[in-house]
Amino acid sequence: MTEEALENAAAGGIEETIASSTLGIVCGSGEDKWRGIGTGTLIRWKNQHLILTAEHVVADTVPEDLRFFLRQDAPLEWVDRTTLQGLPGMPTDALRPFTEIHLGPLNTDADMDLAAASVGAGMEQEHPVRFHELQPDGRTPAVDATTIVMGFPHDMSRVTERNERVVFPYVEWSQVAPPRTGLKDFEENLHFLAPYRLTEIYPDADPHGLSGSAMWSRRGDTPSVWHPNVDIAGVTVAWYGNPRLLMMVRRECVEAFLATHYG
Repeated sequence: MTEEALENAAAGGIEETIASSTLGIVCGSGEDKWRGIGTGTLIRWKNQHLILTAEHVVADTVPEDLRFFLRQDAPLEWVDRTTLQGLPGMPTDALRPFTEIHLGPLNTDADMDLAAASVGAGMEQEHPVRFHELQPDGRTPAVDATTIVMGFPHDMSRVTERNERVVFPYVEWSQVAPPRTGLKDFEENLHFLAPYRLTEIYPDADPHGLSGSAMWSRRGDTPSVWHPNVDIAGVTVAWYGNPRLLMMVRRECVEAFLATHYG
């Protein structure tokens, strides 16, 4: 196997691992019921099973109205953006509808823009999902470190032949960007930045729907028996269209939020 093939296989393994902990969040209540989309991550924090996301994703939704898209029980298949946007309609035979999940109390922090709710550990037996073990004392990676984000951008969704909206996962490899001044609400001790590379090919690409997604990074090499050694670097909460940067809440602040509400 060539070095390029090995790298592609390793990247595919990482993406499969991230997909198993990533879910789409269908949000909105009242007249806007189920019209919004965001992203969440299944984590295990101190033996508690949680969905972690951004506060603004769930802020205007009655918890009972929240629904979730879980990954399919099949390997990921990636379709380019141009192909998706060119489809006149989506056949519904192979599509999985959203799922209702019983949630515990929803804990939020509007200042940090973080939210989490407990869920049953049995999800791993009922669905093809995995709770990512979030260990205390994690660190936001340094500038230029490789990052991976996976979520459900609204502008890549399509409408089915039954006039129902379907979402598709999108994954992007990027890196931690240096801090910048002049960005609204950006605080270096609370946030970090990463380029949204898709806009280099599609300038009109809009990442809304990635909100609440985990930004992942490699923990380090695995030289003996390779495995997708990834960890959560932060949570995506905002998008700066002019410099084309995503803003994430730093890992240390995510842990502070979890420690406050979950011990």
